[in-house]
Amino acid sequence: SVKKLDTNAANFTVKACLRYTTAARSDLLRYVSAESTVKIDQNLRRATFSDSQGQGNTLTLQTRLVRDSFHCWPLTIKLKENIGSVIQPIEISMEYKIKDDASVNREKTFCKMCPVVDPHKPTSIYTKVPFAHGCKEKDVCYADLKVVAQASNRGKPLVLGRDSKLTVNVTVMNAGEPAYLTKLEFTLPGRNMLAKLPKNCYQTEIDISTKPQKEVILCNLGNPLIAGTDTYNLVPTGFEVDVSSVPIHTSSLTLNATAWSSSEETKPKDNTAILDIPLKLVSRVDITGNTLQKHIIVGSQGENDTEDIPVVHKYEIVNYGPSPIGSVLIRFKIPIAYSPPAANHELLYANLPNPQVIVGGHIFRCDVEYSGLDTPDIDSLRASGWNDRDRSQGRPVAGSADTTDLLQRRRRSLTTWSFNDTNTDEFRIKRALYLNCSGGKEVLTGCALVNCEVGPLSSQNRAEVNLELFINRTVLGTMLNDVDLIQISSVGRVDILEAEKYDVPWEYRSKVTTVETEMMGEVGGDGLPSWIVPLSIILGLLLLLLLIKCLSNCGFFKRTTKEKLITMKEKAAEDEFEILNFLDETEDDNKSFNLDEE
Repeated sequence: SVKKLDTNAANFTVKACLRYTTAARSDLLRYVSAESTVKIDQNLRRATFSDSQGQGNTLTLQTRLVRDSFHCWPLTIKLKENIGSVIQPIEISMEYKIKDDASVNREKTFCKMCPVVDPHKPTSIYTKVPFAHGCKEKDVCYADLKVVAQASNRGKPLVLGRDSKLTVNVTVMNAGEPAYLTKLEFTLPGRNMLAKLPKNCYQTEIDISTKPQKEVILCNLGNPLIAGTDTYNLVPTGFEVDVSSVPIHTSSLTLNATAWSSSEETKPKDNTAILDIPLKLVSRVDITGNTLQKHIIVGSQGENDTEDIPVVHKYEIVNYGPSPIGSVLIRFKIPIAYSPPAANHELLYANLPNPQVIVGGHIFRCDVEYSGLDTPDIDSLRASGWNDRDRSQGRPVAGSADTTDLLQRRRRSLTTWSFNDTNTDEFRIKRALYLNCSGGKEVLTGCALVNCEVGPLSSQNRAEVNLELFINRTVLGTMLNDVDLIQISSVGRVDILEAEKYDVPWEYRSKVTTVETEMMGEVGGDGLPSWIVPLSIILGLLLLLLLIKCLSNCGFFKRTTKEKLITMKEKAAEDEFEILNFLDETEDDNKSFNLDEE
């Protein structure tokens, strides 16, 4: 009924006709039965028959044809709503065959008067009904799509831990013929990275078998996406990408935006835009230490005293961020043995159980090595509560040999570290013993080297380590026989592993701190005799009286200022008395003169 279908059309009509002719005599084969099959849009299924004989995209028609006459069927074809694809025309086909109504068996009995189809004539017909899609050709449109993507960081690196979101604006332009069923595919490198789905977009099903698993978002842009007369037809789409959960070993994010349509693309190279978002790690670590046992006075052992004196050096490691740190190596040195001068033996005065690092409820084990003197006797350590597990490699995992080799390679990549004893000669006191692991030649010490690999360490997260020393009271008493004070110093250091990945100045990549504990013995000797206290009081009073007497004789208690004030008052009174006497005499002389005059 139409030459071209409107893209918004609901239906159209088709007339299907059959005509029967034959070369036989006119009085023979006047009628013949036939069956016709009409099919519509079998591939795309955009249309169906709406007829009393049934609905669908295939319709079977049976009839009895009259010789040399047409038989037609008017068919109504209904188009589906929002069919989208309108470039390909609606395809309609029709085929027929002669239907044999005879009841005889054709395989055994030949029918001389039964009609057959002329093999030189076609038994089917095929036609197309195009859409009015606005393109030059009937069954193809040539579009020119272009994708432009821009991120909110504008080329600057994102700082993990500080920058949590990234906005990506994707614009699709068309400079050619109408682009039908235009779609935009936005691919993210990980799952659940999109904070909010844009309008007309949906998430595709994830193939869990692919690694790494990516997230693909599809957006319906336009149907059709038409090019403007003077300018491009722009369709912007904004994506909010959540980068807060990006793994810290990621150096960049790759975002892919691709557009396509059912039209033919003239320039497919500009249909894809790829954004490489650089990532940056900015972190700074610090280590601090303290102890509640800064000063310990070692007395004689009482009945309730244990053989060991517990001393805890507590260290705290903080990542001040803003980025998380994949792994840090925490190392400690603490003296546990001492070799007296001119002695051929060593004193193991302290035991150090295997330390642990606690980070937010997670426990990381450390390993302990020894340097300086001979390795402490294993039997003595076990007797003190140590076991082989305490001395083994921390954080046991499958393939421990590989893990140990990796940890050793990381340690070798770090600079060999040491520290200077803060107690220089000018601050040292006599009869004091300074035990540390600075490597000085004056005091030979055996040190326990503790290594702990911890990670990840998020921003503002804290790692706590307690170095619990159990100092043998008997050995310590022996050492205090020769000195009055013993100072034990432990040192802790934290290093960022693979620090070259982090934007950290050299002065912040490693931090060192020390913790000291001083121990001294009680003052010995017998108690004072009872007569010394009264005698001292009496002698003190006599000395006080003698001092007062001497000061009095020297005029210390005389108030010279008051005496001068009294003298001045007396003199002033005498002067006033003389003036009054003079005035009285003058008055008497005047009176005598007046009498004489009279």
